[in-house]
Amino acid sequence: MTMVFREEVDGFPVVGLEDAHVRIRVVPELGAKICGLVNRQPQREWLWAPPGGAKYFRNRTGDLFPAGTKVGADECLPTVAQCRWRGDELPDHGEAWAAPWTLDETALEQNVLVTRLRLPITPFEVERSIALVPGGRVRLAYALKN
Repeated sequence: MTMVFREEVDGFPVVGLEDAHVRIRVVPELGAKICGLVNRQPQREWLWAPPGGAKYFRNRTGDLFPAGTKVGADECLPTVAQCRWRGDELPDHGEAWAAPWTLDETALEQNVLVTRLRLPITPFEVERSIALVPGGRVRLAYALKN
């Protein structure tokens, strides 16, 4: 059975899903960063964190990615490298990793962790859904609207 949990890390709200097999944690305000992915049997964390633990802080669109927390899994959308597109400068690792995403509380009531973002520069909207699937699997689904 999937359960929703909430906690805080360095002053940022964290929301997650867990069942008997998997525990996943997301920080919506920090680019919907996946900050934890644990196989609960045998308690193995799959995402790297520096010795002594991660320190979380807010970045801004346009910040260079190496200036970020370098922890967990970030969304790189719509680009990975800094580039120019239709006259706009797109930042290193895209716009999504440094922007605050919106959490869908209604979906969370159904044990699905849905976050959304209207990208700040390009005309895209992205939605990511995370669900735990029987057998210890995590399903991520994406929708991109132009």
